[in-house]
Amino acid sequence: MHYLFHRYWLVNVNRQGDTLLATSQYMDTACEMAGIMRVGVTDFRVTGARVETYRAPEGAGPAGTTELDALVGVTAYPGAGREVRRAVAHDPTGRWADLLLEGIKGLFQAEYAVFRERGFATEADFDTWFWRDFAGTCVYYSNPGQGLREFSDHIRDQVRGGCCFNRHRYCSITDSGEEYLVQAGLSDSFHEMGIALRVKTGSMEILHAGGHTLRALDTICQRGPERLAMLPGIPLTTAARKQMMDAAGGPAGCTHLADLVLEGVKTLELALSGGRKPEV
Repeated sequence: MHYLFHRYWLVNVNRQGDTLLATSQYMDTACEMAGIMRVGVTDFRVTGARVETYRAPEGAGPAGTTELDALVGVTAYPGAGREVRRAVAHDPTGRWADLLLEGIKGLFQAEYAVFRERGFATEADFDTWFWRDFAGTCVYYSNPGQGLREFSDHIRDQVRGGCCFNRHRYCSITDSGEEYLVQAGLSDSFHEMGIALRVKTGSMEILHAGGHTLRALDTICQRGPERLAMLPGIPLTTAARKQMMDAAGGPAGCTHLADLVLEGVKTLELALSGGRKPEV
């Protein structure tokens, strides 16, 4: 068995006065870069964004800094994917959109640290809003009124200061000749989990899937990894994205685990393309 490809992310959200600075550092076998966004604390509107490429993939042009003025004024919040992809349509690497969206995920997770500036009077108000707006998105938010631990209780002992949120994420591909082993995981200020997939070479069929959640909001989140048992038989390809999301995510699953599965798709595509922008 030998290694084919590695990917690593480190996302950090810091408060600087009335601004949140989201930095997504990224490294893989073929390149190294960072996506940097500044947003207002009260409205999460982008005031500046850029991508810094330190080591470019082969055939993707020179390294350097690209300012993304088209993102100024965009609200950096879930649902901004279309605007982000439009702003980076000229990206020669195929990585910029995901890099910036990872920063937006970080900003979303960091919102609790600035809940008063975002218009919530109390922690309980913030918790109530989350339950209402994200009902049914995962196994936790599909079970209101069950005495589950509130998000505010989960993080009550944390002292964040100016550091609002941190997340490390990784994905690696190894090749045994007949199978690929896909391993992915994350550890952040609120969660920690990982998955492992065995994938048949050629057909890309998932042969085995497993995972575990080490830290999460409540013990009910431990049910999420059980859904991974529905993945075998599905091909680990972009075309089967919806099947994988339905299996690993949804009201009985975990959005974070589903994201790791989809990251396995992208990482395997990059591995098989030699790190170049996959033609998908």
